[in-house]
Amino acid sequence: MEPSLSVVLRFGSRPISNVAEFFRPSNLRKRKKLVNVKLWTSEIECSLKYIDDCLDGTTRGTCMVVLKAAEEDFEAICTEGNDMERLYLQSSPCANAAGSKLNVCVRDMFRNLQKATEKGAPNQAVYHACCYFGALLDCVDASLGDCNNSTESKEFIMGRLEHIFGEAFSLVCGTYTQGSASCSALPVLPEVEPGTPEPVSNLVEYGILVMQLLGRRDSAPPVGN
Repeated sequence: MEPSLSVVLRFGSRPISNVAEFFRPSNLRKRKKLVNVKLWTSEIECSLKYIDDCLDGTTRGTCMVVLKAAEEDFEAICTEGNDMERLYLQSSPCANAAGSKLNVCVRDMFRNLQKATEKGAPNQAVYHACCYFGALLDCVDASLGDCNNSTESKEFIMGRLEHIFGEAFSLVCGTYTQGSASCSALPVLPEVEPGTPEPVSNLVEYGILVMQLLGRRDSAPPVGN
């Protein structure tokens, strides 16, 4: 089952297999009537408990920001009559049309985060992750195109990425932002060897791995020295 935009919007171990499925309006209505909203909620609650019980310092704070933002979005999208629900349903045709391209964007993000944790210098891993997030935003933006001439729909989809992950990255990235000179100055990381298994299966776990390396960034010379 390949990663999809649903992996960006969801943190459990059973991601929806493609963007089109996640954005199909009938599936939203089924989720509200059946178990998936409860599943989303329970997964976030479980993740929040893990973060609260098992993490500390910057790692804990940053991961908490991500999960709280996701919780806000899920609750709003799954509330009937909410403007977020309207935008979610309105954006479905755009996301469906770009589904396969968006899946590639997220799959590449997973591969890049694995490179950051396995191939990057420990004191630079978080900066590589910051820059790779910028690359994800660029990829999603390009994949959506004009979003069927609906600026509002495109802004909604991009906004979910930026709301859930943007604030957390802003806490740790400094000047390593989308398209920045700092990102350009980072060394290009080698690709992960073919056949290497991914150590984890969701972005929150990758975030924890990256953030656990954050404390090491001050123990080595800055980039370029």
